[in-house]
Amino acid sequence: THGVFLYVPRGLAVTLPAHSIFYTTQPGATLGHLLVVLEEGASIDYLHETISPTLEQDTSFIGATELIVKDEANLRFVNLQDWGHNVFEFSHQRARVGNDGQLDWITGQMGGKFVKTFMEIELDGKGSWGRMSAMYFPDGQQFMDLDTQQNHNAPNTTSDLLFKGVLKDQSRSVWQGMIKALPGAQKTDGFQANRNMLLSDDARADSIPGLEIMANDVRCTHAAAIGQIEEEVLFYLMSRGITRPEAEKLVVDGFF
Repeated sequence: THGVFLYVPRGLAVTLPAHSIFYTTQPGATLGHLLVVLEEGASIDYLHETISPTLEQDTSFIGATELIVKDEANLRFVNLQDWGHNVFEFSHQRARVGNDGQLDWITGQMGGKFVKTFMEIELDGKGSWGRMSAMYFPDGQQFMDLDTQQNHNAPNTTSDLLFKGVLKDQSRSVWQGMIKALPGAQKTDGFQANRNMLLSDDARADSIPGLEIMANDVRCTHAAAIGQIEEEVLFYLMSRGITRPEAEKLVVDGFF
């Protein structure tokens, strides 16, 4: 239904960002495929959005994203999702990074009724670097299930992940992450963190970090935290004449 192919030739540094939008208004199934290829030494910033209004009938989106970053290439990829509250999303998103390549991958998850997304970075080349950053803010009865993989397939590779979520009402999130270092992937440096803030007693966030290490000279760590806004913080702000909703918004803005 939707498709984008972005190709950056060898050695070309694109100064203006690229921008694309998948927009759907039809009930039933919608499919989207995104393919990005950066040849050796190329660089670009790319913003991709998936958007829809909230319709009466349920809609599903089945998506595939492929990011191919070859040797010494540099890609900053921003993916913003703001579906209507009637959309089910099932998507697989994978990146491969070559020797000394760099990928800065940023995602925002705001919409949808149920979202199941697999995000995976394959660090295939020596000296490759990958960072995954995400923010998500479900409300109502939204359910967001985010599964991430940081696969170190070569020596001297670095990955860094930070996912932050704020949950309202009866919404729920699940984040499951894995750092994997293959045999021979020495000098691996991998980190992942997931932090969640609950604005309701009925909201729920689950964090499941993981490590699978098959090399003996690595530095791989993970962290996860789930909590509510401290009442002392809100009291301090409200004592300065700020209403409680405005105080909560200030704390959420600062958290993100």
